[in-house]
Amino acid sequence: MGFWYFLGLFIGIGLLLYGIMQSSYKTPFRKLSVLMIGTILIGFSLYMFLPGSDDTMAQIFKL
Repeated sequence: MGFWYFLGLFIGIGLLLYGIMQSSYKTPFRKLSVLMIGTILIGFSLYMFLPGSDDTMAQIFKL
């Protein structure tokens, strides 16, 4: 499962870099959405690396 967390982390970092470095967007909403999705992916990936996070997810999804 760690592979998927690393993959999400690297995709999130890539989205953040893309959102920061891209200077021309059609709308500011698109830049904000790219940055927010990247931040959410990074935060979720880092959270899932913490000990005990699998128990929390199991309780949330009633597994």
